[in-house]
Amino acid sequence: MVFFYLQTQWKQFEELANDSRFAKIVSALPSIVEASSSKSTVKKYKFYFGKFRIWCSDCQLEFSPATSTTVCLYIGSLIQQGVCVSVLESDFYSIKWYHDINFKYNPCSDKLLSNILEGGRRILSKPINKKEPITTDILKLIVSRYGSEHDL
Repeated sequence: MVFFYLQTQWKQFEELANDSRFAKIVSALPSIVEASSSKSTVKKYKFYFGKFRIWCSDCQLEFSPATSTTVCLYIGSLIQQGVCVSVLESDFYSIKWYHDINFKYNPCSDKLLSNILEGGRRILSKPINKKEPITTDILKLIVSRYGSEHDL
């Protein structure tokens, strides 16, 4: 059974699950929702949402549904910890995914949170360090040092 099945958005199906005409359909809906993303993505979202749930529990904050303030604090704490951008985005999108499938309101749609996420991306991103191209002088030096007439 899918972990989010008994959340708010899914309560509307409880009565229909007892109706023989709809029981099979209702029981399949959570799996159909999970199929909207790849198995690895769902697994990743569950993992990162679990981290969020533990953080909320430790801070005595509600996670289901979370407020935009709670999510802002969580994302802010990740930025201060210096996590990489991919972890920051995975955390954010796991919270967004969970709320999309369970609640009518999603705290991740908050404009302040969008700005915090974008600021975090900029703060945490590492500049690209391109290497200088190899010059003919360097190639000649390498060949003179390590090359032989019989081996390129």
